[in-house]
Parts: sequence; C-alpha cells; structure tokens
Amino acid sequence: MIIDKGLKVAGGSDCPIETGNALFEFYAACTRQDHSGYPAGGWQPQEKVNSMEALKMLTTWGAHAEFNEHRRGKISIGFDADLTILSEDITTCSPQTILNTEVIMTIVGGNIVAEQYVVSSSVTHLTSSAMSGSTIFGDSIGDTHQFTGSIELSGSGDLLTL
Repeated sequence: MIIDKGLKVAGGSDCPIETGNALFEFYAACTRQDHSGYPAGGWQPQEKVNSMEALKMLTTWGAHAEFNEHRRGKISIGFDADLTILSEDITTCSPQTILNTEVIMTIVGGNIVAEQYVVSSSVTHLTSSAMSGSTIFGDSIGDTHQFTGSIELSGSGDLLTL
C-alpha cells in the first residue's frame, strides 16, 4: 500500500454520487465494506487502513493535498478553527459504532455553525471536520457548549485557544 511507503493519501467522497458524510468515508476506509458489512472481509481488504490513517486522510493529509498544511489539518494556534465534536471516539470504537456516531457540534472559522443537544454528561474527544483539523483526547469537557476562545479539557490541564 502506498501509505506504507510514506505517501500522504487524501480522503474524500464521490459526492454527489455518495452522501459526502465524512464518517461514512472513515468507516469505508477502515473496513472496505458497505454499511451492511458487504463484502465479508472487505473489498480489496489489503487496502484497508487503520483508524489513525483514516483520520489523517480526512485531516492532515487532506490539508497537505490542497497545499494548506500551514493553516489546516490540525487544531493549533494560527490554524483555521474548523472542527467537529463527535459522540464517539472513532479511532477506538467498533466499525458499527462509527456508523452510529452523532455529530454533536460543528465549528467553522471558530464559530458554532451546528449544534445538537448532548444526551450524555460528557464528551471525551474532539475530532476535526474533513480537511480541517485533528483529534484531541481529554478526560472530559462535560456539558461545555460555549466556546469563547478556548476549550479546556478538564482533568488534563490542556487548554486550546481557537
């Protein structure tokens, strides 16, 4: 596989042929299967990628492909504050859980553009939207929904300024 040779592969969809849902693209990259699990073992299973490679395909490697790695592809000071908060940690959950993961909040340019009520008492991870961020793992950010310039991952001591 070309990733094993050190090449950065950008992920994406065939939208409008496909839905353009980055979670579905992430699932397909990891499993090489459709949503019903067909074909067993995955189509061309030697092309499966692990979850961190799939995440990079939709974030840092995607930014590199569009020559924007200096301002996109990870969550860092001076980078575009485009990210999505998910209900699950897609880098460690089961493939079926990936398909059932909900988008809790979408932030573009540091502004909340979509928000959903959170049933659970905490969100333990942040994952960027396709082509524009990376993943932050923390102990918990609780019910925090007001992003006033920073996100504090309680218990970890980390602070992210948007």
